[in-house]
Amino acid sequence: TSKGNLDMLQTDENKQTVLHYAARSLHDNAENISVLAQLTDLSLREDKLSLSRVDKHGQTMLHVAAYHDRHSVIRFIATSTDKLEGQPTNSKENTIDGYTVSTWINKIDAKGHTALHVAALQNNFQAAKALLQVPNVYVNHSGNDGWTPLKCAAQRGHVGIVRLLLEARATPTPVSLSDPGGFNEVDACLQSGHVELARMMLAMQHNQMDLEREVGRLEDRLSRYERGGTVDRGACSSVCTVM
Repeated sequence: TSKGNLDMLQTDENKQTVLHYAARSLHDNAENISVLAQLTDLSLREDKLSLSRVDKHGQTMLHVAAYHDRHSVIRFIATSTDKLEGQPTNSKENTIDGYTVSTWINKIDAKGHTALHVAALQNNFQAAKALLQVPNVYVNHSGNDGWTPLKCAAQRGHVGIVRLLLEARATPTPVSLSDPGGFNEVDACLQSGHVELARMMLAMQHNQMDLEREVGRLEDRLSRYERGGTVDRGACSSVCTVM
């Protein structure tokens, strides 16, 4: 079927549109981005909200592109913001914690996840980098489970994504060695056995003297997750010794 004969408003059983399929299937090269440009133009002629249409999971084409690491697709969408001007807005959708944001870049799915959450969870570095270059992307949004993209990346041990998010001013939860408090990014690392990443994130908030002085409490913190069988004891010991 030629592009001119496509029904751009048609959806499949998962409520995915042609643009969802394009975001998933088109690899990162100039020819495919040209195809995406044509599809986007056709879609916007029929439906001005087509770029932000969601499937049955509440995901836009941006979520899909982030999941499949289609960073060129994300960059193309980012350059299409002028085509979204004049779209009706919803104040609740466009505000997160009082922060006004663009609807499409920060739209959340059924889990409360933005496209940046998806890229962080999948360890898709280039997709995350492309998203962070889009104006008004919100790096600290918490999903329905209260997890930010930073905490998601930390829990899965995605060091590159963690560094990228921190450079983009993602805000880690303050960690007190003397009072562990709630479940934070360091706990997320330790729970899944990513001790070196936990060490890196602790070192960001405490100087070497603090860490050495509090090593006993740090051992207790690590032991809490050891008892759950998720952290290797040898790794814990080496980290505490280095600290």
